[in-house]
Amino acid sequence: MRVAVAAPFQILHTNDIHSHLDHSIHTPDIGGYGRLTNMIRRLKIDAKEEGIETIAMDAGDFLEGNIYYLADRGRKAYEIHGMAGFDVSVIGNHDYLMGARDLNVILRDVKTSFQLLGANMIVDKKYKAIHEKMKPYWETEIDGVKIGVLGLTTNDLLYKWRIGDGDIINEYKTAKRYAKELRERGNDVVIALTHMGISKDKKLAKKVPEIDLIVGGHSHTFMHKVFYQKTKKGKKIPIVQAGKHAQYLGQLLLDY
Repeated sequence: MRVAVAAPFQILHTNDIHSHLDHSIHTPDIGGYGRLTNMIRRLKIDAKEEGIETIAMDAGDFLEGNIYYLADRGRKAYEIHGMAGFDVSVIGNHDYLMGARDLNVILRDVKTSFQLLGANMIVDKKYKAIHEKMKPYWETEIDGVKIGVLGLTTNDLLYKWRIGDGDIINEYKTAKRYAKELRERGNDVVIALTHMGISKDKKLAKKVPEIDLIVGGHSHTFMHKVFYQKTKKGKKIPIVQAGKHAQYLGQLLLDY
């Protein structure tokens, strides 16, 4: 039997950047991808010098929301997001508001270094680039500890009709299915990377106790402390979120 050893690792996280490439709206002295990219690189290097590996993740809505998104029909905003140093991102409602057809074109034309997730987003098979580049989960291993990251987006009717040939299915049933699958695949830590909002994240923790951590977005919640949601059996599942527009870069150290 494989036994995982103790292994601290760092998580850097953002959410709801909305293509604010230069600075946050109304606050020109904070935010922006230049500052964000520098912070991610510096914190990765600092952690590496201490023997700590890093996972950089974004909890969705990194595209539509600012005029910069319109450059090259979303391609440039997607490309710049990929240059920031993220390992994994979940699709948010503002990342598919252009519809599945146009999203498919973006994913077809732009090469990015991060894995896009969307476990509960279903689209027609004709959108080959979406099926090729968007997956339900992403897996990695740090010092013998296997980590699975599951991506979930909001199924709010206000937004999901914009997909066109597709749907957003129930977040909780999808999470239950894939959290179980990730455990069966030998993952020691299961992280839900969500774009559902803080209220639904708390509900998710109660409904799917197989999850160990929730990194969220959508509600633009500034959480300067970790919130711990108790399950029925007393397990405390931490939930974090980092506001909006890259005003903050979330930093979390996990010691498995």
